[in-house]
Amino acid sequence: MKKKEQLQKPRFEFRVFGEDFPKALGILSNILPVYENIKSKETYIISKNNHSLNMKIRDNTLEIKTLLEKNGSYQKWNPMMKIDFPLEKELICQNIFPLLQLGRISLPNKGSYDIKEFLETLNREETIKIAEVEKERTQYAFDSILCESTRVKVNGNLILSLCIESEDIEEIRSFICFLKLDRFKNTSYIEMLDNTL
Repeated sequence: MKKKEQLQKPRFEFRVFGEDFPKALGILSNILPVYENIKSKETYIISKNNHSLNMKIRDNTLEIKTLLEKNGSYQKWNPMMKIDFPLEKELICQNIFPLLQLGRISLPNKGSYDIKEFLETLNREETIKIAEVEKERTQYAFDSILCESTRVKVNGNLILSLCIESEDIEEIRSFICFLKLDRFKNTSYIEMLDNTL
């Protein structure tokens, strides 16, 4: 197990799903250059008991964000952990299971667990859902604002998404109004996945 690079600071996020958002994307493409195009395969771990937790596996790394606060329609998420597999048994029992609001789970007597073993353990729990997700992300950057248009495949089904992120809530609020997205409901990945699966 190896700890990853320094974590990002907590940021407000506003994310919408379900449409191609042509007006907003038209505005973005006209005023901002594309910052980066990224493809990834990710495995989300959804706890029915805790929608304030965003846990996923990407590039052999467990990534965890927790919801710090809600301010109106805006959610502030805190990246709290990035750790490579295999995961130590002590970390799983003392840190990860409590975040997933799982009780005592009997684990085989071994020191660490790879991705397959970790997911097999979670798949046996009734309150846990596992989602295989593929993403094609186009990112735009404007000052301290990050915008991201994403084609999301959830277990093979295509869903479109647009997200705006910033550490400054006033900045993100103004930009969302500028893109005419303020009439949409802010929905986290965890909420979307729990409703979709």
